[in-house]
Amino acid sequence: MLALGILSFAAAVALVFFAFKPDLAFRLDEGWKFRGKTEPSETYVAVNTVGRIIGAIVAVGVGIGAIAQYTTDQRSAREKQATDELYAAAEQRCASELRPRFNETANWNSAGQLTNPQEVQALAHDLGVEVEITTSTTLKGMTDPPPPSTNLRVLDPTLPESHGTVLYYLGSPFGFDPTAVQCDITRPSSV
Repeated sequence: MLALGILSFAAAVALVFFAFKPDLAFRLDEGWKFRGKTEPSETYVAVNTVGRIIGAIVAVGVGIGAIAQYTTDQRSAREKQATDELYAAAEQRCASELRPRFNETANWNSAGQLTNPQEVQALAHDLGVEVEITTSTTLKGMTDPPPPSTNLRVLDPTLPESHGTVLYYLGSPFGFDPTAVQCDITRPSSV
């Protein structure tokens, strides 16, 4: 795109040059076909001058558009690279630091409830992440419903808000193994 923009500007310069030098343009374009000295008619000069000026304007427009597209593509590539690096760093941090520390700190009872939420919140503060601790509702319609369980969501504030969850612990009264929780960094679909 950049080369197209530069070529368009060069073409615009050539068109403007020949618009102001119609005799030279005539000799290069038509004059070589005739023997002896021929001159362009006034109509030929007027039509070709206007045509070259319009062509120069179009070439400048194409050049501006091509260079604008090139800069947009470059900016998008830089943003994508920065986002890729951000998510790669978040995945690395989750696997090497967050997941092991939360697995070590969070204590769960047999009903799938978090027994030490204050310690988990303190750990989140120390690690610079956020946690959401919620309690699930009991299942209606069951004759003997299980007690409510705790869900723990770990969010990385460096990631976009809608994609900030890095760990999700779903407490369950039917058996829960926090070490089975994996880092789950969901990238936006456009990344």
